Parts: sequence; C-alpha cells; structure tokens
Amino acid sequence: MTKKEQVVLVTRPDEEGLALANQLKTVGKKILLEPMLIVENLPVKDLSYDKTQAYVITSANSIKALLNLRPDLEIPLFAVGNASAISARKSGFKTVYSADGDADDLAKLVDDVLNPSEGDLLYISGKTQSGNLFKKLSSLGFGCREVFVYETIPRKSLSPETVAAIKNDQVDTILLYSSKTAEVLIKLVRKSRLVRQCKKITIICLSKGIANVAKSLNWYNVLVSDKPTQEGMLGLLEKSTAKQTQHVSMENNKNSDIKSNNDSLTDNSVNVATPIPKKKYSLKAIIYSGLVGAFIVSAGLATSDLWTPRLHKIVPFLQSQNITEKNISLLVQRLEKLELQTLNNIPRLEELEEEKNRLTDQAKETLDRIGALEKSIGKAKKVVSSIEAQILPGNSKQGLTKLIERLDEIEKDTNTEASKTEKNIGALEKKLENYRNERLAIGKTNGNTVARAFLVGVGQLRLAIKTGKPFVEELKSLEAINIGEEAKDIIEKKLRDESTKGITKFSEIRLSFQRIAGKVVSNSKIEIDEEDLVTQIFSRISDSVTWRKTSQLIGTGVEAIVARAEENLMQGDLESATNELENLEPKAKLILGDWLQVAKKHIAANKAVSSLQNIAISQLVDVER
Repeated sequence: MTKKEQVVLVTRPDEEGLALANQLKTVGKKILLEPMLIVENLPVKDLSYDKTQAYVITSANSIKALLNLRPDLEIPLFAVGNASAISARKSGFKTVYSADGDADDLAKLVDDVLNPSEGDLLYISGKTQSGNLFKKLSSLGFGCREVFVYETIPRKSLSPETVAAIKNDQVDTILLYSSKTAEVLIKLVRKSRLVRQCKKITIICLSKGIANVAKSLNWYNVLVSDKPTQEGMLGLLEKSTAKQTQHVSMENNKNSDIKSNNDSLTDNSVNVATPIPKKKYSLKAIIYSGLVGAFIVSAGLATSDLWTPRLHKIVPFLQSQNITEKNISLLVQRLEKLELQTLNNIPRLEELEEEKNRLTDQAKETLDRIGALEKSIGKAKKVVSSIEAQILPGNSKQGLTKLIERLDEIEKDTNTEASKTEKNIGALEKKLENYRNERLAIGKTNGNTVARAFLVGVGQLRLAIKTGKPFVEELKSLEAINIGEEAKDIIEKKLRDESTKGITKFSEIRLSFQRIAGKVVSNSKIEIDEEDLVTQIFSRISDSVTWRKTSQLIGTGVEAIVARAEENLMQGDLESATNELENLEPKAKLILGDWLQVAKKHIAANKAVSSLQNIAISQLVDVER
C-alpha cells in the first residue's frame, strides 16, 4: 500500500471557497473546489437605522448583502469571527467587534459591551440560518430585528470531476463549515452512489452540530475543531495528514514483512552458498592507478594557494543559499501573520479616537454636574449654618452637624470622581498617542521597517484586486515608501490603468464563462446561411437554448477545448483555461473576445502583484542579513 497524493475537497461557496483553496495550495495541498451551496441576495427594502445601536452578523455573506442596503457605517458591528470582522473593517465600518468563536460567544460579547436600553440590534442573516442567536439576544433583554438578506440554494448534483475523484479514492479529506453544507453533501453522495467510498474519507467539521449531521454516513473519521475558526480547522487538517502518513507507512512495513515471510515459507529448497568470484587486478594497473593518484595529489598541493581562497568563498555561499531559502520560507509565514495583525490593529486607532471623544463629552457632563453639585452644597452649608445659629442646643443641633459632615463627604467623593475621570482621559490620550507613533513608524526609512511596510502594502493591494475593488489608494500607499525603481515601473506599466475601475473578480469571470460556453459550442456546430430560411430559424433557436458535453476532455474540437477550460476554472487555474481557449477557431474566439480580455487583465494584475511581493521579500532578506 503506497501513499496517494492527498486531495482536499473544499465545499465553501464564492470568494470564501476560492480564498481557502488558494491558502491550501500555498502549503502544498491538492484541492478540488466543489461548493455545496449557491448564495443569492434577497430583495430587501431600505432599512431604517434610527433606533439601531449595533449590527450583528454571523457570516461574510451578511456583510456583502448589507453593503447593498446603504448602511450607516458609524453604527458598531459585532461579528462572530475574525474573518468576518476583517471583512467588515475593509468594507468601511468604523467600529467592529469580533467574538472569535460561535453564536454563544457572540451573544456574550454583545451582552458585555452593550446596554439593552440604548437601542435595538439589527441581526443580518441568511434565510435558512438557525434562529438560536436571535433567541439568545432576545432572552438577554435586547430588542432584536432579524432581516434576511440572502439565501443559500443547494447544488443538485456533484460535478463529474468530483465524482471521478471520490470513485478513484483520490479524496482524503472534506472540510464542512455548516450543517446545511453537510446535509447537501450527504444527499449528493447518496445520489451519486458513492456511499461505499466514504469509508476512506476523513471529515473535518467546524462544530459538533455539523459533525452530528455528517455522522449519518459511515466515514473513515469525523473530526471536530477545538475552536470554531478556520485556523482551528486547518490545524486539524495538518494533524490528520500526519496521522494518515504514519498509518500508510505502517501498512507498507507490514506488507513488506508479510511478503518476506511468504517468500521464506514457500522456498523449500536447500540454499547453497555460491562463491562470488573475486576480481583480479594486474600489477601494472595497480601501479598506473597509484601514479595517477599521486600526480593529482601533488598537483593539488602545488596549486593550493590558487584554489583554497576560492573554495572558502564557494562553500559558505552554498551553505548560506540553503539557509537563505529556509529563512525566506519562514519570513513569508511571519509576514502573513504580520499582515493579519496589521489589518486587525490599524482600525483600533479610529476606535480609540471615538472612545476618547465619547469619554471627553462624558467628562464634561460629569464636571458640569459636579460644579452644579458644589454650588448646591455651598448653599446648603450656608442655610445649615444660619439655622444652627438660631436654634437651641440639643438634638436638632447635633442633626445639623451630622448633615454638614455628610455634605463634606459628598464633596470629597465628588472631587475624587472628577480626579479619576481626568486620569482616565489622560491615560486614553497616551494610548492614542502611542498608536499614532506606531502608525507613523511605518513611514520611517530604516530598511527593515520599509521592507515590512512594503510587504503589508502588497498584501492590501492583492486583497483589493481579489475583491474587485479600485486600488488607487493602495498604489499611493506603496509609492509613498521607498519601494525602488523596479517596483514603481511594474506599478506604472501593469497596474495603473486598471486602478480606478478595479479588476473583475475570479468568481464573476468563472460565472460569465459558464453562461457563454454553451453558445460557443452550439455556434460551432451550425453554419449560418443567410439565404436559407430554415437554417436561420434553427440558428435563432440554438442561440436561446445552449447545449454541450462537459465530460468530453480529449480532442481538439471546440467542445473538448471548452470542457478542458471549464475544468481548469473549477480548479481555480484561470491562466491554463485562457491558454486552452486561445486554441479555438477564430469564429469561436470572436464570441469569447470580451471574456478573454477581462481574463487576461486579471492574470496580468495577479502576476504584477506576485512580482511586487518577490521584490519586497528580497528587500527584507537583504536587510535581515
């Protein structure tokens, strides 16, 4: 039994699935992208945000749909995980909180930060999502409005590529992020008659609830992430891969032992040792070899002053080359973490500004109230003193004395509270100043900081291109630091022209190809004759009804080329799909003209970003040497 190449089946839809697939590719995994659900936005009338104190979301799909409803970006947003929180911050929301967990963690975070009396919560969700979070928030006393902004439509069948991969035992692991995804997967597996192959596949689930749904089939193993985050899922995937590798190694050793035992048991003949003939060397050959060896050694010693210095230079270089490759790999991992940390920390500056303004206003109100209270206390003292002078000694006088003492205590407490408020404002101002200094430090010109800022800027540029947004500001940020002439030349020649409009997203390119592919194939089958009325009618019908085979991958015909291109797109390989389509005949390429132009722009932009990243890594390696 030999270890087969591991294939991970990614079931997430749209950009989330594509981003996860690319992340797994970078760590050496072979992936198969097979979304179980199709996300479609629902028509929602304009919402009123007057009484809303916060938005609550449980997926990145909710953020995308909410942006179409012209939300008030000043209202705080509470997200269930870090990925959704980062997406919200990039979309323009000023104050974002992340529960970094599940629905229970999100409800607890909302309860800790907000007060039910200050307004309602707007829960933005999908139509088929569980209502547990809505019930929990309501039970905590919050007025909660639930608005369905999208729905998920189950896929009706598995793609031929996925069916073939599961049948051939190529799929080792499937990642499941929701209960509905698990239900659709099980239904399609049964529909495709692949239940028997499930015994060789490991399922990794985001939560126990998803695992309970998945266990309706008999899998090789069902694993649940310790924490309901993508990082926890990927960590579990690495552990699962290591265990499977160890299992296969043990099986190989076991099979090897069984084979050797069988060989020894079936061999009943007497083993006779066959002497190995010794090679005989002539005396003349031995003498010649000795002379040649002595000559080489003598020549080496005689010229040692010439080659020894060069050897000292070459050997460290070869060693340092291996060390440098390892350092680059470690630097790339560290820089990815640094990029995420930077995206998480930068928005905190705006949050601190808002918090400072809120506390300043609160402090002013408190000081005004303290001033009014001091005036009232002064008047009360005067009144008490005047009364004390007119009354007889006794219990009444003692009561007035106690009243004066109580007023003195209130005055002290008031002064103490004012002092605390001023100290809190001072501490917050120091914290704010520190964050300003940290942000300004990015613009300094020392090599290490500039190289890191360059890499972070490239990461933000890649994100803007991936999401189809304009990236003028990202280019300005890169040009503001010392990135070098080569990088500036790449920006000017390959990215500047598209920066105002943005680059079309890969998911939209793939979807538009699926819409036009049938027309390309059907038009290649029909030769239109303007004088033939029957042919014109048939052509008109073929334009409205498209048909093609998606499993015909072999050959040089239009149908085979389109099928291969579509398979490449399913794998996330746009460049290979474009290269395939360049082989089409001119008539078919004419139909795909606009699509090919958009695809080539997408490929060129991503290559340009990769070149910028390589330059940034080289600068950072040179600095750290």
